[in-house]
Amino acid sequence: MTEETRIQRENEKVIAELKNIPEEIKGALDEELTFAGEAIRTAIIMNLQRGKKSGRVYLFRGAHPGEKADRYFKAPQGHFYPAVKRNKPHQASAPGESPATDTGELVSRIVSLAQSGGVEVGALAGKNKVPLWLEEGTRFMAARPYIEPAIKETENEIENNIAKAIGNILS
Repeated sequence: MTEETRIQRENEKVIAELKNIPEEIKGALDEELTFAGEAIRTAIIMNLQRGKKSGRVYLFRGAHPGEKADRYFKAPQGHFYPAVKRNKPHQASAPGESPATDTGELVSRIVSLAQSGGVEVGALAGKNKVPLWLEEGTRFMAARPYIEPAIKETENEIENNIAKAIGNILS
């Protein structure tokens, strides 16, 4: 039996057991999981916007089409690209830190989707792979995780809230 098959069977057992939980507890769990998703989402956003950043400082950004370039930079592939001076310097994140916010696009994509029996938190990406690349890294860039640290940061609070909600029902 492969590891994946073993995990799938364990998940099926847990799901079967969850079907026997009283409705009152299911409702409390759903409510707490909704709050948990929002707590994780908030922690992600706070880390992106206010977290410690110690990476490189950028004084220029790539020019938009039709925008007059202040300077040209040579790309690693050998071609030159136009750049304009930033209004204020941008402090990037170093490997292992949450990504630094520049345009706010990643922050605007962070969502929490609650469903009966669970919650999903992450970045809506569509065809845009940047959120995944930031979380996991690529062969050219070290990871800048932002989801996993937020889960670890809120884990104890979430567990305590769920235990308290179930305890209130059972007592």
